[in-house]
Amino acid sequence: MNSGRGLLLAHFSVLLFALSGVIAKVVDQSATVLTCARSLLAAVVLGAVLYFSQGLPRVSGKNRWVLLLSGLLLALHWIAFYHSIKVSSVSIGVVAVSTFPVMTAVLEPLIMRRPWSYSLLIAPCFILIGTAILLGFSPEPDDVHGLLWGFTAALLFVFVHLINKLQVIDLDGKSLSFIQLSIAGLVLLPLGIIGYDAGTAHHTRDIFLIIFLAVFSTALAYALFIQSMKTLSASTAAILTGLEPVYAMIIAILFLDEDFELRIVLGALIILITVVWSSFRSVRSLAAVQKKLKERIDV
Repeated sequence: MNSGRGLLLAHFSVLLFALSGVIAKVVDQSATVLTCARSLLAAVVLGAVLYFSQGLPRVSGKNRWVLLLSGLLLALHWIAFYHSIKVSSVSIGVVAVSTFPVMTAVLEPLIMRRPWSYSLLIAPCFILIGTAILLGFSPEPDDVHGLLWGFTAALLFVFVHLINKLQVIDLDGKSLSFIQLSIAGLVLLPLGIIGYDAGTAHHTRDIFLIIFLAVFSTALAYALFIQSMKTLSASTAAILTGLEPVYAMIIAILFLDEDFELRIVLGALIILITVVWSSFRSVRSLAAVQKKLKERIDV
């Protein structure tokens, strides 16, 4: 696969990821029910792919508790993300949750005991400025709640990322995702069954959208993104990831008639540029570290 096709696949996968927030706003089910259904259905799809390609993964005893914790955190992350969108808007929810790379850049050196610099506070300051502009002088309570839930979702995802990074787990990406999705879905299953509302006005539509969310916006999107990364650089991947909230906002404005206010656009733009810059900076720092390690090994 050439780089042009890889870039096209990456954009398409990011677009599928972006539909997740839009679907959450449209579906007349709670964030918990939506997370449970998405996790279980996506786990079934990934499990089938693994079964016929390389076999289902086996987990060693020492990793079980770590995987259980990461699966629970993933479930809480999605619940917070979807609740953020439901109480506010798609734009606010996706912009807030997109700040996780900035949170990771600030928290990772502290948790992993690496050198920490005050320059890491530059990005959070711009995030605060963007948030203040996005909310305006007289913020709506729902918008404030949405941002708080979105930032909570971002923080939870930081811990999922760090747990996966700190713990040496001998699993490939698909296997790890399958296990985490299975845990999230099974843990939430009782709440999902109790909370499911079969009497909504758009019951059939909701079922179709939930299936689409699990199969296309989760399993397929993940597979396409991983495939595209084989021909793209890490810096390109960081920029493409920053486009997910942009796609989600455009879709929400065009099809859900969300407000297209200058303060929202300007605030979101500041936050997203900061996120992309922070991601790109992290990629360059990692590349520099890897280069130094390689030089030491060569010596």
